Amino acid sequence: MLATKPEAVLWTAPLSFSPTVGLVAMRLDETVHYSLGDAHQWDMLIPKGGHVVRVDGPTGVQEPYTVALFHQFKCLDVVRAAVVDGRENRLNASSPLTRHCFNYLRQAILCKPNLRLESLKNATGFASIIRNDLVCNDWTSIYAAAETNHREYARIKNGVTSEL
Repeated sequence: MLATKPEAVLWTAPLSFSPTVGLVAMRLDETVHYSLGDAHQWDMLIPKGGHVVRVDGPTGVQEPYTVALFHQFKCLDVVRAAVVDGRENRLNASSPLTRHCFNYLRQAILCKPNLRLESLKNATGFASIIRNDLVCNDWTSIYAAAETNHREYARIKNGVTSEL
């Protein structure tokens, strides 16, 4: 049990981020979720504690990092917002942040390309709606590891200690 008693010793567990990632099945299909105008659903793609995790550096200081998955989702949301803002307010969607995000997403896709072949036509000869069953990395373990990291960092930051 954790406590903040003066006689307790400081929390000494190393702060890390190393999720064990298994595999899950996912159907690639159309969805009614994540519409361009629903900022709340896009916000929910980022863990409650935010996209930053902290890891013990070589000097013992907790250094901040963003998890690439969350960085990609944040950038996708930046692009989504630029499309919505541009459509509604006729603003220039080429802000430095939007340009960064387009480039970052382009590089991420190039780094981990999906080489699956996707049909361009269905049985009737029309453009196909992609419906495939995929085997993916289990993203839930990445979220769980981020939430654990956020809790552990909060304990360290708030001086929470462990009982003897």
